[in-house]
Amino acid sequence: MHVKSNHVDEERLAEAISAASLSEQVDNYLTRRYLEYLRWLEDGSASNLIVYYALRIPAIVLAALVPALVALDLGATGRTITVVLGVVVAAETALEHFLTSGQRWRHYRGSVEILKSEGWLFLTLAGPYTAQQWHDAAFPTFVWRVERLMRDEVREYVTSIVTEQPPEQPATAQAAR
Repeated sequence: MHVKSNHVDEERLAEAISAASLSEQVDNYLTRRYLEYLRWLEDGSASNLIVYYALRIPAIVLAALVPALVALDLGATGRTITVVLGVVVAAETALEHFLTSGQRWRHYRGSVEILKSEGWLFLTLAGPYTAQQWHDAAFPTFVWRVERLMRDEVREYVTSIVTEQPPEQPATAQAAR
């Protein structure tokens, strides 16, 4: 998992902010709004990745074992174990689908990387900040762009990640349509 390396990137960004000669207003925004939001997204990414892997990996391994156990024909005990493992696979898969931890992880991870990139562009006065010679002059553009990214992130989360999705229908029901 990339949890540790992502926090290292975030700390490098925080160090670069501290090392830059920024006005109090710019420094306050970067540390109290921008970095705090970035850390919140990082935490969401890390926790959802752990949940996703904790549910998905055992489900994959157990799903691979079930057909082998069926083929071995181990009698009544073997059938009981196979049924229990099948139920565990179904439960883990349904739980992961319900929690959408994989989708949440990808959403948070993408948002973090976009915001980090914007921070580096601002600190190095590159990209949309190239025309400015100091951070105070580039600051309004940075705030506008970051706030727009944050707003878009929240909108996407609410409309795509946590919306109620209709239950999946079996392939035979979809084919009948």
